[in-house]
Amino acid sequence: MLSKFRIRGRLFIILGLNIALIAIMGFVAFFMATSINGKLSLVLGRDLPGTAVLLEADRDLHQMLLAERGLLLSVPGTAEYDNNMKSYRENMEQADSRLKKFIAVSFSEEKKELVDQYVRDRAAWEAVSNRILELRARSTGEASPEAVEMAITDGAAKFDIMREHINKLTEIVDNDAKDAGQEAAAAFERLKLILAIITFGSIFVGGALTLFISNGITGPLGRMIAMLRDIAEGEGDLTKRIKDQSGMETQELAEWFNQFVDRVHNIIKDVAHNSSQVSMAARTLLELAGNLSSSSGSMTGTSNTVAASAEEMSANMNSVAASMEQFTVNIGTVATSSEEMSATITEISVSTGKAKDITGQAVAAAGKASVQVNELGCVFRSKLTTDSGGN
Repeated sequence: MLSKFRIRGRLFIILGLNIALIAIMGFVAFFMATSINGKLSLVLGRDLPGTAVLLEADRDLHQMLLAERGLLLSVPGTAEYDNNMKSYRENMEQADSRLKKFIAVSFSEEKKELVDQYVRDRAAWEAVSNRILELRARSTGEASPEAVEMAITDGAAKFDIMREHINKLTEIVDNDAKDAGQEAAAAFERLKLILAIITFGSIFVGGALTLFISNGITGPLGRMIAMLRDIAEGEGDLTKRIKDQSGMETQELAEWFNQFVDRVHNIIKDVAHNSSQVSMAARTLLELAGNLSSSSGSMTGTSNTVAASAEEMSANMNSVAASMEQFTVNIGTVATSSEEMSATITEISVSTGKAKDITGQAVAAAGKASVQVNELGCVFRSKLTTDSGGN
């Protein structure tokens, strides 16, 4: 199934499964912890306070009984008698107050029934106790035999019946606390078992998937590494290709790597071809070097001939230098004649300027004469016209 997925998809599946298992583990842990917390809350918030209240109420009842016995043994009007009476009433009020607290923190139908029975039996005991105290208050000396008899018989029996309800309530509360503790312990054991199963399952599934995917990745990579090692050690066969049909990114990597090897192979073939051409060119250059070596001898003879010709040319250049000196002297003579010619040309220029002025005056006179001739022509034409009209 996983073979259809690429590496990214496989990693996503692994991480998704791990996240799902962690989420399940967290949900189970939260649910079980909430259940355990609820059980412990019942024990700490209901059962233990209820037990403490019942124990205190039972203590108050015993204090009432002791105060009643103290009243029988003390003489009315004395401080001892008054203290016993005060203790009797205070413990009665405390017992009532603690019973109300118990009802507030721990209450059920079973407990309600016992509380109702306790209230009825306590009323019966208080009636007997009040009768005993009334008989004791009538006698100024020792307690009357009737009061003592009633206290150790009917009063004690009713007290035991009333107190038995307290004992039953305490036992029920203790059992509730024990049951809640056992349920919390069982929930904790279940939580440990579930967490252990999920943990080992996550380790097994994650390990198996990781091993499977790592093999799918490292296999093609190992073949690439072997091929590169073969190339690096100088024994590379560039005709080999990596085959990977996994459909993962390693297949794409193998395809691109094969294209790279193809290009390198083609480059090496081109280099080999160019190397053969370079070898042929080197042989041609070697032949040319031989020809140049054979030609260097004839070039040496020609150089000697050129040297002789150069000496002859040097002699001719000396003759030319002498002729140039004579030419320089002639040039000086020509320069002197040129200066004289320049002065003559200057005089001619002055004369030419004067001739120009005279020519300008002649042109002006000729223009004036031309105007006068034109006027005479016009008069002559007018005259001819007039004469032609008279004839």
